[in-house]
Amino acid sequence: DASGAETNSPAVKTKPCFRCFPTGEVQCFAKSCFRGHVDCPGPCMKASVGKWEKIPTPGHRPDELWQKFPTKDGYKAWTQAHLGEVVEVRNGDAVNIGKCKICGGSSQVSCKTCGGRGLVKCPICDGKTYVPEDWTAFDNPRLKDRPSRFKLKDGRELIGRKISAIGSSLRIRTATNEVGLDASEIASEEKQPGAK
Repeated sequence: DASGAETNSPAVKTKPCFRCFPTGEVQCFAKSCFRGHVDCPGPCMKASVGKWEKIPTPGHRPDELWQKFPTKDGYKAWTQAHLGEVVEVRNGDAVNIGKCKICGGSSQVSCKTCGGRGLVKCPICDGKTYVPEDWTAFDNPRLKDRPSRFKLKDGRELIGRKISAIGSSLRIRTATNEVGLDASEIASEEKQPGAK
């Protein structure tokens, strides 16, 4: 009866995940996410969009930043106190039409990648907080560009990446140091599969 058969395969030894230390989550890696928020996709004024400059103006602090909008008579400008508001040029005049309907005047919206949390599931441990004991930040199957496995003619084996080659002289970076070798010392180089 196969259902009662015992297996002799040992349990995989694990250790805390080296990427999330081990919480199961890491900072969101969406390009513009900051603490769970990204710039509003609407037409409102945003700190990261347009040219912001100091314009000496009576009644305002000298370090305030302004953004200019062209008008038929020159320009009108608004300070960063108006972030999240929409300025439109109508008939040659710049008009502030109020708070953005998309972000409500905050100039930001929740990041879709992390749902506004600023954290996502760890891509190394899949949120489990542990990884196989032999995984390292330098070499594990989740890396897209894993180091190669070099078998040397003297029986040694190195896991590393070639960082330079001049003639037959090679430098290989391992997890702990750099090793200088002559190409004639290498029996084989095997590229290890990584994440796709």
